[in-house]
Amino acid sequence: MEAKEYGYWNEKSYHLKNNENSAISYSMPLILPDGTVYGVVGVELLTSYLENLMPIDELKNDNQGSYVLSVETNAQHNSLVVSSASLKRNQLKKFYLTEDYDKNNFVFLNGKEYYAAIQNLDIYNSNGPFSKQQWQLMSLVERNQLYSFANHFFYLQISMIILGGIVSLIGIFYVSRKISGSISRLSKEVDNSRLVKEIPELHATGIQEIDQFSSAIIDLSQEVLETSTKFLNIMNMASIDIGGYEIKKGSKNVYVTDNFFLLLGIDKVTLPLTYEQFEELFKEVERDYQVEIENENERIYCIKKYVGLRYVRLKMRKEADREIGIAEDITTSYLERQRIEHERDYDVLTGLYNRFSFQRHMDYLFEHSEQLKNAALVMIDLDNLKKINDAFGHDWGDNYIRQCGKCFQENVPEKTICARVSGDEFYLFLYGFDNQEEIRQRLISMTSIMQHRTVLLPNGNKMNLSASIGISWYPQDSIYFDFLKKYADFAMYQVKKSTKGNLAEFDKALYEDEKHDRQMHLEFYQLIEKEQLTYHFQPILSTKNGEIIAYEALMRSQLATLKNPEMILRIAREENKLEDVERICIFKSTETFDQLRKNKLVKEDALLFINSIASVSLNDEDRERFHRYFSHIQSQIVVEVTEEENMSEEALIRKRETKGFSGMFALDDYGSGYNTEINLLNLSPKYIKIDLTIVRNIDKDFDKQQLVSNIVEYAHQREGYIIAEGIETKEELLKVLELGVDYLQGYYLSYPQLNPQEVSNESIKTIENYWKKR
Repeated sequence: MEAKEYGYWNEKSYHLKNNENSAISYSMPLILPDGTVYGVVGVELLTSYLENLMPIDELKNDNQGSYVLSVETNAQHNSLVVSSASLKRNQLKKFYLTEDYDKNNFVFLNGKEYYAAIQNLDIYNSNGPFSKQQWQLMSLVERNQLYSFANHFFYLQISMIILGGIVSLIGIFYVSRKISGSISRLSKEVDNSRLVKEIPELHATGIQEIDQFSSAIIDLSQEVLETSTKFLNIMNMASIDIGGYEIKKGSKNVYVTDNFFLLLGIDKVTLPLTYEQFEELFKEVERDYQVEIENENERIYCIKKYVGLRYVRLKMRKEADREIGIAEDITTSYLERQRIEHERDYDVLTGLYNRFSFQRHMDYLFEHSEQLKNAALVMIDLDNLKKINDAFGHDWGDNYIRQCGKCFQENVPEKTICARVSGDEFYLFLYGFDNQEEIRQRLISMTSIMQHRTVLLPNGNKMNLSASIGISWYPQDSIYFDFLKKYADFAMYQVKKSTKGNLAEFDKALYEDEKHDRQMHLEFYQLIEKEQLTYHFQPILSTKNGEIIAYEALMRSQLATLKNPEMILRIAREENKLEDVERICIFKSTETFDQLRKNKLVKEDALLFINSIASVSLNDEDRERFHRYFSHIQSQIVVEVTEEENMSEEALIRKRETKGFSGMFALDDYGSGYNTEINLLNLSPKYIKIDLTIVRNIDKDFDKQQLVSNIVEYAHQREGYIIAEGIETKEELLKVLELGVDYLQGYYLSYPQLNPQEVSNESIKTIENYWKKR
């Protein structure tokens, strides 16, 4: 180790000989290269010199701070070397660090706490013999002095803030007193103007913004006054009586217009009113006058105090802190509304309910069916009204209707809805009875009274009132109003068709029959509209060899109820629709047959027998259209006329004159109709078809055989042909062959089919065997 590593600073100061100055020393041994110590060299430094080197002026604390050069002897205690002049040496002989020095840098010196900033001085090497002695330069300031300036400045600021606050409060108090005085005066002026109900006269406050606000209040009040005046003038010119009130929460008085209670029938009311007085007057209004409540916030009063009636509507609206009500005289509009509603609900002539009002009552009653119990719907149709209208005019007819309506109204029980629903039809609905018999007796009594009442006619004669009446029962006939109406209507028309002037109850069985007939009529119109007919074809055979020479087109219906061709023709006669059936039959059968020819399903050269109605014919347009579509097969068409239809000479001529007509007629069902001989002469048919009633069992009936024999002879003399239709047995076939008929048709030979079938082998063999035996 080098000699300098043994150099040592003695931290303990001492006085120089014959000198008061203290000093510290530094000594270092002199060592030869072989390690022999041969001497010591030393140096002394005055502590005053070290004190002068310390920059005490930096601390700026009125010499309250100090620099201390010390040696740390253990973890907390230091030994003084030298200090600045502010701290005496005898004060710093021993000092120690606080336990939490590392956190806050405080030390204690003779009972006082100082803030310390320590800088370690590297005097010795870390591997030297004196490395455990740590020299330190420490700056010290007493804690009370460390923040003295900041504290002083802080207290100064606090003082200034407090002083400023006091001054501000004084100023604010003074200014607010001045402003509030002006505003208070302004407020009183506004409040006084509200009490006298005049435009306020507001004095200037000297505050620009408030004076502008006051000016705006005056301008607004002037505008409100002008607007209110205009509105009142308009209301007065419009002759509208209107008044109102306002109840404010927390206010003892209620604002009420001068005419509010006058509108509600109470005069001499002294204003202003307290809330209790207002409530008492309001209860008086509700007690004395009829009230019609429209909804929760609207009601109508019927005021009877004045001449006539007056109706006043009161509308109320509640808000968070007040309630407003407006009363308006609505007499004119209310009476007009009542008039319109009366005209809407009542028949003008009789004063009874009209159809719409009656329906509305029925809807309500059937929705609340618990009221009905036993009930009856009565449909009434007046008799003789048309006769009176035609003979004496509608004014007398109206009188007849009026008298009937009066009779109904006067002679029905209390729980009865009575209505005139059309010119001569009335509805009565009697409900709430315990049994049917009670209702029945009431209706019988009403009918009897009606039959004994008369009206005087212009010619001096008297006519008894008369009506046809139908009844349906609730709940026996139905629990639904629409069905009861149907059933009562049906019962009434049964009376109308049989014995007018009586009453009848609904008959379920009769209704079902009629319903079936109505259904057939409905299906008939569906058939006509959609042309829902198809055709099956039955072969007609030659008696010579059994070959097919023709087909008869037979009508078929696919409808659920209307299936029978005879029924179709019956309804067509009833509905005057024979021309439509004729058109559909001729076009449909020909079109179907033509398609079969094209598909090779029938013989191409075979004749087509088409059933035609003898009393009608196609119109010119249809005849032209038929020729345009089917001229290529018209020569094969035979028009077959049934004997059951009365023949029209005009229709027959039109058939003959149809463009492209083959000229061939067939008389169908010969022997079963009327005027057989006349039809035979008028038609001059090429083919005569013996009716199946004659062919049936002809092998056992000589008279039938004689009849056929005669007609065969008649036809052959005139180059005509006889067709035996309806053959169903071998015996019948053999007999007609024997009688000389020309053609054969029937189930024994072949059934009608949409696509014609082959003729049965058995029938062909029967024909062949017959001729072989001949």
